[in-house]
Amino acid sequence: KRRRELSLSEKIQLIHESQTGTKSQRKLADIYQIGKTTVHEILKKKDDILKAYEQNVDGGRKRVCTRSAYSDINRLAWQWYERMRAQGNQISGPMLQEKARTFAAELDMKDFRASNGWLEGFRRRHGISFGASFSGYETSVNVTTEWTEKIMEVTDGYRSTDIYNLVETGLYYRALPDKNLVPETESTSTERLTVTLCCNMDGEFEKPLVIGPTANPPCFAKLDSECLPVIWRANRRAWITTSIFADWLRTLDRKMRQKDRRILLFLDNSPPHPPTLQLTNVKLVFLIKPSNNTVNQLQPLTQGIVEAFRMAYRRKVLFSTLAKLDDSNSPRSAKQLMQEITELDACFWIAATLDEISGSTMMNCFESAGF
Repeated sequence: KRRRELSLSEKIQLIHESQTGTKSQRKLADIYQIGKTTVHEILKKKDDILKAYEQNVDGGRKRVCTRSAYSDINRLAWQWYERMRAQGNQISGPMLQEKARTFAAELDMKDFRASNGWLEGFRRRHGISFGASFSGYETSVNVTTEWTEKIMEVTDGYRSTDIYNLVETGLYYRALPDKNLVPETESTSTERLTVTLCCNMDGEFEKPLVIGPTANPPCFAKLDSECLPVIWRANRRAWITTSIFADWLRTLDRKMRQKDRRILLFLDNSPPHPPTLQLTNVKLVFLIKPSNNTVNQLQPLTQGIVEAFRMAYRRKVLFSTLAKLDDSNSPRSAKQLMQEITELDACFWIAATLDEISGSTMMNCFESAGF
């Protein structure tokens, strides 16, 4: 029988399962298809294995080198973190990881990845806690047989380019990526926009509809709104309303009529979505939200695209803030820099983020939803 050797990631998983106390070494040996002696050896070396994982060793590797090759990066990252905190800056995990990658590039350490394992090890060594995070959409990709059969019937005769899904999502446009690394809980950004995402099965997005609290923010002064890469509308609470949505939908219908296209648009039956609107080239298919809240299972855009969009947008905030923090001519804090982000910045970053989502990713999400 050929000897099986576990990867580092598998060893980490085995160690965690062992620590729960619910599985014996014999049971673990059966699960991982290795000998009981091998399980014993892994658990005996667990401290070295966990250290290797924390120090960013490739999870696919089989052997563990216990000596840290990244002590210089760790030292520079900690010095940078302390300096930023002394200046009153709020540092997130992704900010720290990106800065560590910069140090690695300067030191010509091409195999350093600043993994989540490295970040967790850094956090534990220096006693840093994770601060508040923005919750995302939790979705399931399980689709019932009944839905699969129904979707085939509804979409019959429509090309993939004419089958669309629409969702709205809130966006804190001055917020950094999730989980700030802070010694204690601190407040986070509260500036919110609503973004309407509409995409077809081929991965083509319509121009996003963005709702802010004011029709003409100062950053829009002397700007022709037609030049914006988004459709900007206003509501006091930055929420989508029936009138805003109906106006956008009529514009979409007119566009499709001019192109001699007839499309299907799948969306939920939330209050702002009027079911009685008279349209000629857009057929609305409402996904009724049942009591068990499974409507997200049927929405392609909630199969990871919404969350991917929000995280990719926040990375743009992150990179912009980091670049300005490292500018010696800009002594402002990260908090001050984030407050300088305008609605105009947000509009261009929203559009750029959507351009970066690949068509293959979108097609996979439609497939996950049963289309």
